[in-house]
Amino acid sequence: MISINTNDLALGTGLNLNRAQNLNRLSIQRLSSGLKINSAVDDAAGLAVGTKLQGRLNRIAAFKQNILAAKSFTEVQFGALRNASDVLSRMSQLKTMSSDVSKNEQDLENYNKEFIELQLHLEQITKHNSMILVCLQVLKSLIIFYTLNSVTHQTQTDTLI
Repeated sequence: MISINTNDLALGTGLNLNRAQNLNRLSIQRLSSGLKINSAVDDAAGLAVGTKLQGRLNRIAAFKQNILAAKSFTEVQFGALRNASDVLSRMSQLKTMSSDVSKNEQDLENYNKEFIELQLHLEQITKHNSMILVCLQVLKSLIIFYTLNSVTHQTQTDTLI
């Protein structure tokens, strides 16, 4: 007959030692991180809420970046429109000055040259900024979408709580 000698007391002590070491490791991990929730084991519901809130914060940060980009774009377009307005004002001024009967041929030729240069400048402004109306419509649509999406999400969240 074969017999296996085991020391039950030593096995139980070894098991308890492993449990104590695991609990000690877990306690040190919690203390060193400074976080209330280190994993889903600590507080699954709290971790889910925290993750959800972090996702919402990330979306808000992205929305803020989009708004800042749109603001910069709008400022550039406003500058282009102001420049175009100045060019048109000067062109109107030249037209009025050219109709003065006291001006000689040289003055009229200078006015005409400046007028042509202003036309070319105005063409360059409109060429590089022709997307302003389309982009403003897209921006308006984005703002409406995000506003409706956040209102819908807020009401869904309120009804769940």
